[in-house]
Amino acid sequence: MTPAEIQKVLYSTVQPFDVIGAVLQQEVVLYCGRLIGTNPDLFSGILKIRVGWVLQAMKLYLQLKGSPRPLEALSPREVRLLLFKVLSVKDWAKQER
Repeated sequence: MTPAEIQKVLYSTVQPFDVIGAVLQQEVVLYCGRLIGTNPDLFSGILKIRVGWVLQAMKLYLQLKGSPRPLEALSPREVRLLLFKVLSVKDWAKQER
């Protein structure tokens, strides 16, 4: 899909119900595209990216870490870093040893 097609789908299906959610999903799709180009190992074995599930994982991560701010209040840079953190879950066990 082209970026214009992705935008059309997001804003026609998600935006009528959740404007902020549509923007977050668009950001995550763009960031995933960049990460696939720069860190393809994060996506090895993944056939489909369910953006809604990724957003839910990001929200859960913030809850577990006790973040006082919701995902919707984060800056684009913070969203990008959080996405990377959530997708690099395999590295968590190594870091906690």
